[in-house]
Formats: sequence, structure tokens, C-alpha cells
Amino acid sequence: MFSPQNDAIDAFQLGTYDQLENILLHHLVHRQVVSNDFIVGASFVTAANTKITLTQGEGESLLIGDVAFNADAGDIQATNGIIHGLADHMTPPTVLEYLKSNHPVLVSTLALDEGEDDDITFPQDILTIFAPTDAALGELEADATTAEVLTFHVASGQQYSVVAGNEPQTVVDVPTELGVNLKLSYEDGNIMVSHSEGDAEQKLPVQKTIRLLDGMVHVIDGVLLPPEPVAE
Repeated sequence: MFSPQNDAIDAFQLGTYDQLENILLHHLVHRQVVSNDFIVGASFVTAANTKITLTQGEGESLLIGDVAFNADAGDIQATNGIIHGLADHMTPPTVLEYLKSNHPVLVSTLALDEGEDDDITFPQDILTIFAPTDAALGELEADATTAEVLTFHVASGQQYSVVAGNEPQTVVDVPTELGVNLKLSYEDGNIMVSHSEGDAEQKLPVQKTIRLLDGMVHVIDGVLLPPEPVAE
């Protein structure tokens, strides 16, 4: 774990508990990382499914993520891992930054990259994106409804299924920006996203979930197709 000092966390103003949780998960690596691992270019996948990379700072200093880091400070051994102290907290990417780096076709289709970054606004401050892979989007025929289809993949807030021990799995309704609900569930160890239209059901597994500064991204290998409008 890369542990920021308490005053660094206190100084960071957060809007929600989810944001704090996402930031803390960005500091946790699910394997032991020792001082010998700290070489320029080394990268580590965090518990948030984000990536932090060690880069060269000014002079002989190093940066881990976006924070100056003393690799010679040594390892703080704990009973269940190793702690490395940081003077400040690391900031995870925003949803938009993550999508630009990992889902360029989705960004282009939704025209999220038009204009300056400061001019780009999502529907909500905190949001969830169900992000089809670029390969899956490549099979979607581009037409006037493409952007509408993809708004079916955007929801406000952080949306995820809740698993409580061995209790029956919780199904979560997720209102999308299209105005049609999706469902998130936990089945046989997998998070599933689905929706129904009459007797037909479309259900896709979530490949991975990335916790970010202003929300989360569920990666899916497919495109969720909204129900056809009801004819008047």
C-alpha cells in the first residue's frame, strides 16, 4: 500500500464517500511491492484497476503516479503486506481521461473529444460508463442512432451490484441517460449487466471495473441495444 499522510487526505475536498474509496483503492496494490521493484518505468495495477507508473522526476527524484516518492525510505512491514509512505495522495484518472486512453472509438463516437477538455461536461458530476470494447463498437453500424444507443451506456452516480456474503444476490436497477433502466447483478462470481424487452433479454458479463476520480467504468465486450420505441 502507498500510504499518504493524514493531512494530505484531510486537505483533499471530496464530494462523496465513493470518491474517497476510489482514491484509496488507487493506492492499494494486490501484491507485495518492495523497494527493489522501484525502477523507472515500473508500473503496478491497483485495486481500483488503475495503473500507477514510476517515472523520473527532477534531478534524481522519482514520481509514483503524480507524487514525489523516496524509494530509499525502505519497506514498512505489516502482518498482511508492505506500506510505503507518501507525502501526498495520488490522483486517479478521471472517467474521460481513462476513456480517451483506453476506448478511443467510444470517445470519438460520442464526440467527447470535441473542443478543449475544460469545455467537456458529462451529464453528471459522478457517473458510470458501460464501455464496449473498440472491437465490439466496430461491429455497430454507424448511423444517426449510434450516439443514442451509446447514451444507453451512461448512468449517473456509481452503479455496481452489491454482494453480501452468501445471501441472495442483489439486483440493482440502473437508470441510464436514455431514460431506460439497465440491471446489474452478481451471478456465479461475475457481474452481469442486462435489460429486457418483452420475453427477450440481453445480458453481458462485465470484464472488469475501473474505479476513477469521478466515477467508474464497466468494460463490456458487446453493445447494449435499447428497446425499440413503442409505436403510438
